[in-house]
Amino acid sequence: MPEQRERVVVVTGASRGIGRAITLDQVGRGRHVVAVGRTEASLADTVAHGGGRITTVLADSAEPDSMGAVGDQVLTRCGRLDAVVACAGVHGAEAPVAKLATAEWTEALTINVVAPAQLIRGCIPHLAANPAGGHILLIGSNASVRSPTGFAAYNATKAALHSLMRTLSRELDKEAIAVNELRPGPTNTSLLGGREDSVAASLLSGIGKAFGREWIKTAEDVAAAAGFLLDLPPTGTTGQTLTLNRYE
Repeated sequence: MPEQRERVVVVTGASRGIGRAITLDQVGRGRHVVAVGRTEASLADTVAHGGGRITTVLADSAEPDSMGAVGDQVLTRCGRLDAVVACAGVHGAEAPVAKLATAEWTEALTINVVAPAQLIRGCIPHLAANPAGGHILLIGSNASVRSPTGFAAYNATKAALHSLMRTLSRELDKEAIAVNELRPGPTNTSLLGGREDSVAASLLSGIGKAFGREWIKTAEDVAAAAGFLLDLPPTGTTGQTLTLNRYE
């Protein structure tokens, strides 16, 4: 249970990569974080580094209704809700449109679009009830506009996530809830497919060659940018996208 005045931040995908880094960055900023993941075991390492300021809630993006129940669980266990960071996602099948099966589209849409939408739906009443206002931060991708070939499902779902952010920012404008998107750009995390290090290194090297002197970020770099957005007043910047790419 957080201290009465501690801000409470929900972070999905908190077990690894960018989600884990955002969780620990928020703890370092004096917030209490509700780390959302599929199992207690997957969240154990994150919790171990949280200094007693992390509460866990189990939910699975592959089952969006479980994400929709997170908001009520947070209010029951923590007494307030100040911010939501939707970070959990899946890269999905690497294939062009002509080779994508219905199940592959469904997986990407469910995890990357429906699950965060349901998470936010369940959190909106509690954010709106907070006199201090609130934040919703969606972790997007420049793939939504660059649309690299071979990643059709990922590209399309990240474009949908951007549209969701823009729509929410308008719907919630009068509620003092800021809704923004962060596009990390190339980041050395397991979203590169959980591949062996040598393969991931090769992919990152290829990104650098393709985009010149592109900045290959760490998860902690992305977490610092997320922290900047979450530190802004809820009545300030909304409906905006911050991209960390060196080049668009």
